[in-house]
Amino acid sequence: MARKILAMSMAIVVGLCLFLVPSSAATTLRLSARSAVMGIGEVTQFSARTNSRNAVSWVSSNKTVVDVNSNGRATALKEGRATITVSVDGFSAQIRVEVKKPPTSIRASNISVREGASDRINVQFPPGTASRARTFTSSNTRVARVDSNGNVRGVNAGTARIRVSAYNGVNTTVTVTVTAAPAPVIGFVKQEELEDEFDFSNDPDLVIIVDEDIEPEEMPVEMIEP
Repeated sequence: MARKILAMSMAIVVGLCLFLVPSSAATTLRLSARSAVMGIGEVTQFSARTNSRNAVSWVSSNKTVVDVNSNGRATALKEGRATITVSVDGFSAQIRVEVKKPPTSIRASNISVREGASDRINVQFPPGTASRARTFTSSNTRVARVDSNGNVRGVNAGTARIRVSAYNGVNTTVTVTVTAAPAPVIGFVKQEELEDEFDFSNDPDLVIIVDEDIEPEEMPVEMIEP
C-alpha cells in the first residue's frame, strides 16, 4: 500500500513540473532600421534578428517604389513612399522607406580638432535628393581617422582630407586640421628665475607660464624647484 501511495505522489509531482515548464520562448523580431531615406537606384541591405527557426518574410507595400527580396535587399526604383513589412511566426514589424532623386552634389564643412579629440562631418544634400549610403575615406590616417558614420578623430597634428561619397559616385572633400593637444602646465615661475636658475631645454614637453608680476603666494601650484 505504501508503495502505491509513493508512486502516485511521484506521478503528481512530475505532472506539476511538466505543467510549470513553458513549452517555448516568445518570438522576438528586431530590425536593423525602422525607417530609411534612399535615392533612386540605391540598394540597401536590411537585416532582421529573431529567435525563431522559421524563415523571415519581406514584403513591400509598393513594389514600383521599393522592391525587396527574400533576404531584405531593397532597391529604390522611383520617387515615393513604401512600407516594408517583415514577418515571422505571426509577428511583424515595418520599415518606412522614402525614395528621393539621386544627389547631384554634397555639402560638408571643413573641421578642426585637437589630437585625441573627435568631431563629426555633417553631410547635406540638395533638397529633394538623398543617399542613405555614405562613404568616408581619410587621405592620411596618421593625422585623422574617420569611421563609417563620419566621426573624425584627431591622431597627430597636421592636415588630412576626408573624401565623402554618395551611392551614385557624387563626392566632395573635407579638410580636417588637427592641432596639437596642449601640454600639461607643470608650474609657474618668474621671468628672472626662469632665466637665471632653470634650464628646460632638454624637456620640450614642459610648459612654463611666466608672469613678471605674479607672487609666490598667488601661484595656483607650487613653484618648481631647480
